Amino acid sequence: MKKIGIYLSFAALLLTVGCSDWTQMEPVDQQPVRPSEQNPELWAQYTAALRAYKAGSHTLVVASFENGSTNPTSEKDCLRSLPDSLDAVSLTNADNFSAYD
Repeated sequence: MKKIGIYLSFAALLLTVGCSDWTQMEPVDQQPVRPSEQNPELWAQYTAALRAYKAGSHTLVVASFENGSTNPTSEKDCLRSLPDSLDAVSLTNADNFSAYD
């Protein structure tokens, strides 16, 4: 039992010393790359298949999207995160698009 206490104390000491590098904040430079810029040929094939799907007989899909925040916190807040298979989207704030959309 005494050994467990010594091991736990030693582990706690290592955690406080070993994690000091992890707590320093560093900016991350993110440059979003659109799918059409990654592989233009594959993008052309994808959009052709999507147009064929939309032109064919399929169930219409309508979605609602709340685009109220001017500074999105994650990808789920961006209009570009919606699937391409949607036929219509109802926007909460149609006049309020962020720079990310």
